[in-house]
Amino acid sequence: MENLECVLCGMPVKPQANGWAGGHNAQPIKEGQCCDECHPLVITKRWAVTQFCRIYAPATGRSK
Repeated sequence: MENLECVLCGMPVKPQANGWAGGHNAQPIKEGQCCDECHPLVITKRWAVTQFCRIYAPATGRSK
Protein backbone atom coordinates (compact mmCIF):
# COMPACT_ATOMS: atom_id res chain seq x y z
CA MET A 1 0.00 0.00 0.00
CA GLU A 2 1.30 3.45 -0.87
CA ASN A 3 2.16 6.04 1.77
CA LEU A 4 -0.99 7.98 2.53
CA GLU A 5 -1.28 11.55 3.72
CA CYS A 6 -4.09 12.62 6.01
CA VAL A 7 -6.61 14.69 4.01
CA LEU A 8 -7.25 16.83 7.10
CA CYS A 9 -3.77 17.73 8.40
CA GLY A 10 -1.43 16.54 5.63
CA MET A 11 0.68 14.38 7.94
CA PRO A 12 1.58 10.80 6.96
CA VAL A 13 -0.91 8.09 7.95
CA LYS A 14 0.93 5.66 10.23
CA PRO A 15 0.15 1.93 10.22
CA GLN A 16 -1.99 0.78 13.14
CA ALA A 17 -0.89 -1.88 15.63
CA ASN A 18 -2.85 -4.53 13.72
CA GLY A 19 -0.92 -3.73 10.51
CA TRP A 20 -3.66 -1.74 8.74
CA ALA A 21 -2.03 1.18 6.93
CA GLY A 22 -5.11 2.54 5.16
CA GLY A 23 -6.03 5.21 7.70
CA HIS A 24 -9.57 6.09 8.72
CA ASN A 25 -12.51 7.29 6.63
CA ALA A 26 -12.55 11.09 6.98
CA GLN A 27 -16.21 11.53 6.04
CA PRO A 28 -18.28 13.61 6.75
CA ILE A 29 -15.52 16.21 7.09
CA LYS A 30 -13.69 15.46 3.85
CA GLU A 31 -13.42 12.77 1.16
CA GLY A 32 -10.45 10.47 1.74
CA GLN A 33 -8.48 8.99 4.62
CA CYS A 34 -7.31 10.59 7.86
CA CYS A 35 -4.65 9.80 10.47
CA ASP A 36 -5.15 8.54 14.03
CA GLU A 37 -4.69 12.05 15.42
CA CYS A 38 -7.50 13.53 13.28
CA HIS A 39 -9.88 10.58 13.63
CA PRO A 40 -11.42 11.86 16.92
CA LEU A 41 -12.49 15.02 15.03
CA VAL A 42 -14.26 12.86 12.47
CA ILE A 43 -15.99 10.81 15.16
CA THR A 44 -17.14 14.01 16.90
CA LYS A 45 -18.53 15.37 13.62
CA ARG A 46 -20.35 12.09 12.90
CA TRP A 47 -21.89 12.16 16.36
CA ALA A 48 -22.99 15.79 15.88
CA VAL A 49 -24.58 15.01 12.50
CA THR A 50 -26.39 12.02 14.01
CA GLN A 51 -27.73 14.11 16.88
CA PHE A 52 -28.82 16.89 14.53
CA CYS A 53 -30.68 14.40 12.33
CA ARG A 54 -32.26 12.75 15.36
CA ILE A 55 -33.50 16.03 16.81
CA TYR A 56 -34.49 17.77 13.57
CA ALA A 57 -36.15 14.99 11.60
CA PRO A 58 -39.54 16.53 10.69
CA ALA A 59 -39.97 14.22 7.70
CA THR A 60 -40.15 11.19 9.98
CA GLY A 61 -42.20 12.90 12.66
CA ARG A 62 -39.64 11.88 15.24
CA SER A 63 -38.31 15.29 16.23
CA LYS A 64 -38.05 16.17 19.90
